[in-house]
Amino acid sequence: VSSFTINEERLKEIDFTDAYFDSNQAVVTLKSSSYKTADDLAGMKVGAQSGTTGEAWALENIPDCELVPFDAITESMQALMAGKVEAVVFDLPAAVEMVNGSFTDAQILIEVPTGEQYGIVVSKDNPNLTIAINEALAELRADGTYDTIYNKYFEY
Repeated sequence: VSSFTINEERLKEIDFTDAYFDSNQAVVTLKSSSYKTADDLAGMKVGAQSGTTGEAWALENIPDCELVPFDAITESMQALMAGKVEAVVFDLPAAVEMVNGSFTDAQILIEVPTGEQYGIVVSKDNPNLTIAINEALAELRADGTYDTIYNKYFEY
């Protein structure tokens, strides 16, 4: 289970369970920066994790940005702190955790309303597992356990 966004391209290769989490993207900069919008980052170096929806959003929405790909979000945040990129784009829940935790000199410049949904990845060869996980997710929602967990870890 990870923050894996359900989309048509990925559905060609893998199966997903029912969505278990709604998310958006975030553009993160240093607090000391003067940037206000994504357009202000035009032509700048912008980091994102390779193969993610954050990477795709940056390429589509930040004019002429020089995308710097990273293997992990933490690497991109370290590059931001070191001045190797001007901004990073990744999932809002992770961004909130990072700017409130280890990277307090960073800020969420903008929340990007992408309306993404996370699903649990399952092999196309195992449809029964997808069914079983969907049933378990439905039970967690029905008995209130999902809301309890969500409110504990994701209220921001």
